[in-house]
Amino acid sequence: VKISDFGLSRSLGEGSYLKTMCGTPMYLAPEVLPNSKEAETKYSFECDLWSLGAILYVMLSGCSPFDESNPNIHILDQVRQGLYDFPTDSFGHVSENAKDLIKKLLTVDPAKRYSLRQVREHNWMRPPKSQSRKRGKRISSKNGTKIRKRFRPASSDDKKEDETSKKTKKF
Repeated sequence: VKISDFGLSRSLGEGSYLKTMCGTPMYLAPEVLPNSKEAETKYSFECDLWSLGAILYVMLSGCSPFDESNPNIHILDQVRQGLYDFPTDSFGHVSENAKDLIKKLLTVDPAKRYSLRQVREHNWMRPPKSQSRKRGKRISSKNGTKIRKRFRPASSDDKKEDETSKKTKKF
């Protein structure tokens, strides 16, 4: 999975805010959108956690959390109100833990939205204990060398791709 289009990204210091509305509607946090109640839009890094929730939703379901084709309510109003659901045909195979994490990230109020630390500590982000033990044993065994050799070609291809993209950027 590659996530791209960071051309409008900015680094923020603690307590800093951004004011320009920019981004793709499906991934925009409600606080980034103009609000008739406030004269000025003001947002911080919490909007990235909303976007993470939207990306996770798309990756697990293959569809957008917000319905662009709905004639009754515009996509930006759906975002402002946090109007999304988990249709069974798209989420029948998705665990309750995964859906819970998405809910915590797609929380309209940035003060109540999960922090990055909470995301890392969420149950869905942790492997089951039985799997983590098995992984550790496999990698530390004699087969670990075979595994590393098997994946080495893929990593060298990635390096070649990175070098090619760097050369392309120069032109």
